[in-house]
Amino acid sequence: MRRVKTLDDFAKLTPTVLAQAGRVMLAWPDGFHALADDMRAKADLRVGFWGKKKELGPALWLAHDAYLAPAIKQELHTRIGDNMAKAGVLLRRAEQRAAGAVVNIGRAAEEFDIDLRVLSRWAKSGLVWSERNTDARMSIILVNRAEIAAIAKEREDRIGARDLRVRLGIDPLAIEDLVQAGLVRRHAGAVADITKGVSYSRASVETLLASVTSKAHPAPAGNEGVRLSKAVKRAAVERPPWLEIFQAIIHGRLRVHVHPAPDNLALTTSLAVADAADIATFVAGRPRDDAAGAGLDRMNTHEAAALIMCTEPALADFIKSGILPTNGSSMWKLDRATVDEFRRKHILSNEIAHRCRWRYRDVRTNLAASGVEPVHNADRNKHLVWVRAAVEAVINESG
Repeated sequence: MRRVKTLDDFAKLTPTVLAQAGRVMLAWPDGFHALADDMRAKADLRVGFWGKKKELGPALWLAHDAYLAPAIKQELHTRIGDNMAKAGVLLRRAEQRAAGAVVNIGRAAEEFDIDLRVLSRWAKSGLVWSERNTDARMSIILVNRAEIAAIAKEREDRIGARDLRVRLGIDPLAIEDLVQAGLVRRHAGAVADITKGVSYSRASVETLLASVTSKAHPAPAGNEGVRLSKAVKRAAVERPPWLEIFQAIIHGRLRVHVHPAPDNLALTTSLAVADAADIATFVAGRPRDDAAGAGLDRMNTHEAAALIMCTEPALADFIKSGILPTNGSSMWKLDRATVDEFRRKHILSNEIAHRCRWRYRDVRTNLAASGVEPVHNADRNKHLVWVRAAVEAVINESG
């Protein structure tokens, strides 16, 4: 009730109202708590408010009544605080809310360095738990601090798709194979949203690296062997079976040793096999996959190198020389049609060696004996490119 000033106001002081007021004073403080609880039960009637004002309504203003003695107002402040703590309602300002797991969304964004708009989107979509007063024009939004902390911790565990490819030294399609097999875990849900792009768990990657490298033997004296990455490329298969190769190393079916060259970042270049033929078992019977990379209308150099079956330095050489055109961007983006055209017209030494069962270093000599010379880098003897039709003719003649 508002302050009584008129005859109509005094008419509202019915025996029932006076009796209720008397019970509040006679049964203090329980009488006040009963009044406050009754106010809270009718909080939905106070549309447009939230927090203490919504819960206690007019009872809250008793503590600010100018006609009450200071000692009485102080007592009311104390009892209001007691009642608020006893009720355990979450949707309040921080100073009115019991300490616990919930936190204002703004404070959560600041504490964990997450864009407030991102957190708001999560709350609105239900991706994270949240609480707000949907009736009020403006209301705080509360989130679970532990839940946001767990997401922030997962974010720190992140490794991006490009960094993962560099760390393992394999193509994007092979990474997807590792994910499907459970050897690498991809971030999903809120973590995937906050990291902006495909990302993976660094912890799962480190576990895979440890599982593979723990099986590597010391490098044999005087024999570096063949790097694992190079041995696979010489097999000339479009989708190298990296999943099967890693599993074979882990389970002891493929013997590898540490390559003695220093500063090897990628896993596949830091390991070596005694002979490139050691991995033939894992690539035998794998035909050229012309559907590989389907759906990729535009490619970066890593994806294009995987399809052409060459290294990225070799691909860069092809681009700089003009034999493989890009879309003109300084970032070297390639159209899928351009890459397919290169594969249709040209062939590289690793595929020739694999199909003809020649040693890699004998490819140029054997083709020269048939009158076929490379059309790229003939004077450098590195990153050689051949006309596919001419090489196919030699292969057909040799049976």
